[in-house]
Amino acid sequence: MTNNVNHAEQGQWELAGQILSALAEAAEPVSAIRLAKRLGTGQSSLLRCLNLIGEPPFAAADALGWVAQVHDGERLMLSLTPAGLAALEQLT
Repeated sequence: MTNNVNHAEQGQWELAGQILSALAEAAEPVSAIRLAKRLGTGQSSLLRCLNLIGEPPFAAADALGWVAQVHDGERLMLSLTPAGLAALEQLT
């Protein structure tokens, strides 16, 4: 069971790195749906990861604040925050 938890956690951090890289390459905010498709992941996986690395109020109160999340009508738009850019620089 512990190996499954560690593997799932590792997968979340790998996805987090992919999200940060994709948002850093984007010239403007990206919709969550488009980002999930681009990364080849499901929306639910993307949203679970954003709960860890996003900004409140859409993420957990203790989230890392690396990704800004703004609703534009029905769409959830994502962009990299300065903290997210710093985190990406440390990861690479």
